[in-house]
Amino acid sequence: MPKERKAIIFAKIKMNKLLKVLAVCVTLSLTACGVANNGNKDAESQPATSSKHVHTYDESRWEHNETQHWHPATCEHTDSKGSAKAHDFVEDTTRADAATCERAGKKYEKCSVCGYERVTDTDKLPHDWQKTSEAERVEEGFAKTQQYKCSYGDHYALRWSAQDMDEAAS
Repeated sequence: MPKERKAIIFAKIKMNKLLKVLAVCVTLSLTACGVANNGNKDAESQPATSSKHVHTYDESRWEHNETQHWHPATCEHTDSKGSAKAHDFVEDTTRADAATCERAGKKYEKCSVCGYERVTDTDKLPHDWQKTSEAERVEEGFAKTQQYKCSYGDHYALRWSAQDMDEAAS
């Protein structure tokens, strides 16, 4: 038998098998959908029964990630999330690590629903200068000297002005 003839016969056999498999698949899917009535004349008049799955969740506990919290599923669909919502962060002032002009700080927050905690770094604060004294120094030409202290730490600054220097020179 020539090669071409064998190839044609082999292709026909393969096509027949494929058509049989396809026919079985179509029959099964029609049966599963309730379309095939298998000779039952009343099949169209009877309502199709549907057993729809209802997810169940453990309402007594929370799971969370960085952005939201949810009740975990107790059914076989473990990736389903019940009551998923964004965190409701409230600052925890009992654990404050406040920033100063010398170092950065930390801010502690806790979700009021699930208890998830996050810590964020805060920048160093700029100096908060508070005037502590002011004096005129006549020997330096009527210059005013003002002393300031930062309210966050032991940092001092002196500022002086020569606003009366022009009057003294005239």
